[in-house]
Amino acid sequence: MKYAWTSQHRDSFPVAVLCDVLLVSISGYYGSLGRRPRLRANRHQRIRQAVQPVHAESHGTYGSHKVTRILGHRAIGRPRPRVSKKGQATTVRIGFLGGVPKHHLNPTEPGD
Repeated sequence: MKYAWTSQHRDSFPVAVLCDVLLVSISGYYGSLGRRPRLRANRHQRIRQAVQPVHAESHGTYGSHKVTRILGHRAIGRPRPRVSKKGQATTVRIGFLGGVPKHHLNPTEPGD
């Protein structure tokens, strides 16, 4: 993540200064330029691309459980995606999205 930020700002500041401020090595930065993205980063990108339309269709009201269920019905990327309870939260967290909480009405007692 620090290397990506350095790449975005290297036109404004020298790479050596950016690496020094972010406490990363210059050789590490230049080494990262030739590396392929990690598998987890690719997976997160696919999840983000799948979650955002579902969330938009619901006008931002669906939370992790409904989004995960809908994605399971749509079968993104494989016949039956494996998603644990932790994965449900991850699905929404990766997409930086959340549902709208229900408003619970508290019943009032009849007046005296």
